[in-house]
Amino acid sequence: MLPIKSHQLYQEIILLKYNLIDLLPLYECNTNLNFPSSQVLSSQGAVLPQVNIDRPAPSSSISNSCPSIDIVADLIDLLIEAQQVSNRLKIIASALRSVDNIQIYTDGSLQYDVSSMATMGFGWMVVNNEAFEFSASAILWPSSTKAKMLACLSTLMVVPVNATVTLYTDSAATITGFEKLDEFRNLSARRREKILNFQLWMTVAHIIECKCLTVNMIKVKAHSGDRLNDRADKLAKEVAVSAPRLNIIYMNLPGINVELTVDNLTLETSSRKSIKTLFEAHYFSQFLNLHRNADIKLLTEFHHLNWSATSFMLNYNISANDTASTSFTQHRLRSFKYKIFSEELLTLSRMRRRRPDVYPDDVCRSCLMSTESQFHFWKCPSH
Repeated sequence: MLPIKSHQLYQEIILLKYNLIDLLPLYECNTNLNFPSSQVLSSQGAVLPQVNIDRPAPSSSISNSCPSIDIVADLIDLLIEAQQVSNRLKIIASALRSVDNIQIYTDGSLQYDVSSMATMGFGWMVVNNEAFEFSASAILWPSSTKAKMLACLSTLMVVPVNATVTLYTDSAATITGFEKLDEFRNLSARRREKILNFQLWMTVAHIIECKCLTVNMIKVKAHSGDRLNDRADKLAKEVAVSAPRLNIIYMNLPGINVELTVDNLTLETSSRKSIKTLFEAHYFSQFLNLHRNADIKLLTEFHHLNWSATSFMLNYNISANDTASTSFTQHRLRSFKYKIFSEELLTLSRMRRRRPDVYPDDVCRSCLMSTESQFHFWKCPSH
């Protein structure tokens, strides 16, 4: 059976003329955008204590027995790759270290820049003191849900140990994920990988466990005139392209001992599914590179073939019973469809090439006018 269901991955990876890293010129942290300094926030009514940014790198294991600012800062250093982003988060965390009940409005946005590259922006602001706000961006494996998850995750990084956090979001998927977090913790590694954005959920679970946090999620209606929600939405949209990038170091999480990377970029999906899909794409590429399929390859490269519709047509099951058991009728029908697709129907022209001693001529026996090829099979006037 032809592995044509991997057509999309083939188009996105096999046909690329450059390495993946060359398509992400904005992957490195953008330092053009300066965060407001602590003096600016102080002028707005927020007093920010000094934070020692030059502390040594934290160890791989963190103790949560002492509810101090060091645990919060160490977690930020452990999980955040960009120094500019981690510095900003630690400044806010230091200012919030004495607050044990925090309410935060969060939002995320999926945007497209001038090069049509999808980028994610996310931002949040503290209800207790609106002077405290944060925004950043991300570009790897973009989705609107992931953007809103990153907003919630970054808020959990700055709250102190043993705090009660109330997060306001317009993402029902994110709220559902938080509600199922206890169930997620008890899943095996194989089942966890089947959940979308499972690395982010592992990060959220690890932060909540280390800090002993109590998290309450409240759903707000998007674009409903809520001032604080609209402000968080504005923050997210403004920084989608220009803000520093937030990248999570998943290998520092307990429970993740290995990760798949492409051009040093982490694949944020199931390792089993990724490997399976890559092999299917490889087989699909081999199929297209056959000399006999030169026309199909050319049409594929110019996106003139709808492989989704083709795959559905070739693998369509007549009834539900055909998917659960061996159906000889379905097998014969599928075999016939694949022979048509690959031009392998046993016409006289093909049989003569195989056995010229048995088939002395290849004239159509219906019209006696033309060679019986597969093309003629559909055009024969006698049919």
